[in-house]
Amino acid sequence: MISSSDGGDPYRGLDRFGRVAEQRWRTGAADTDRFGYGHDRDSNRLTKTLPLQPSKNETYGYGEIKGEEIKGEEIKGERGRGRMPLS
Repeated sequence: MISSSDGGDPYRGLDRFGRVAEQRWRTGAADTDRFGYGHDRDSNRLTKTLPLQPSKNETYGYGEIKGEEIKGEEIKGERGRGRMPLS
């Protein structure tokens, strides 16, 4: 049984709420790509980290405009796309 340090979940890469916290893509024993995700209490994604390419890390913010929720607005990151829908 594989367990993480966050809640003893047997599924590697998930946090205790079942959200994807880490993805690893491997060839043999070597990581070919890796992603980490951080969430707020409402399960909105706040960060995306790329340990193998740290210059491409992203941070997201959430707010309201004219009473409508905007999801996934990128506030920092190399891609500079402005809003990025996550759902």
